[in-house]
Amino acid sequence: MNFLDLLKEIGDMSRFCLTIADMRQEDFPLIHVNEKFENLTEYNLEEVKNNNCRFLQGPDTDKKVTRRLKESLVKRQASIADLKNYKKDGTPFWNRLVMLPLKISEGDFFFGVQHKITEEMVMEGSIYMDEEHIMDSIMNPLFVAFCGMEEILKKSNEKENIAEVIKNLDRISDFVLTLTKH
Repeated sequence: MNFLDLLKEIGDMSRFCLTIADMRQEDFPLIHVNEKFENLTEYNLEEVKNNNCRFLQGPDTDKKVTRRLKESLVKRQASIADLKNYKKDGTPFWNRLVMLPLKISEGDFFFGVQHKITEEMVMEGSIYMDEEHIMDSIMNPLFVAFCGMEEILKKSNEKENIAEVIKNLDRISDFVLTLTKH
């Protein structure tokens, strides 16, 4: 099993909505979403695979935020933003999106963590963090954890190692969410 497959498996077991987009392809299509993402958005993997996440945007999605996210994708930079997305049935929901570029042995990918937030959280002040702020306060520890994950998982495919990585990912995700709360 390669590291990308392990990332997918880890994502499937995580308690967070996770996506993986392929940075090697034009328009950064999704190659994987987990069940939490499917439950939140009502879209399944087969419906979204090979598509950019723009299908979640709707009439009240902030164009300035989506423009900044696109710039981050093109520059292959980490970003965090709050934006209004839409489920398959058209129901809006607020989403805190954390995008992290990953360079692994199989290639370059974006690992996305989506967290449903409340309108009250948005009213406190919608966020967009630039690369410098993210790297300084959030992504450096997250990136170090991901780099270490690949080494750990290369050494062994045992389920308890994967379970330990998932626990660490959940702790890191909690940490990122805490840092980004207003």
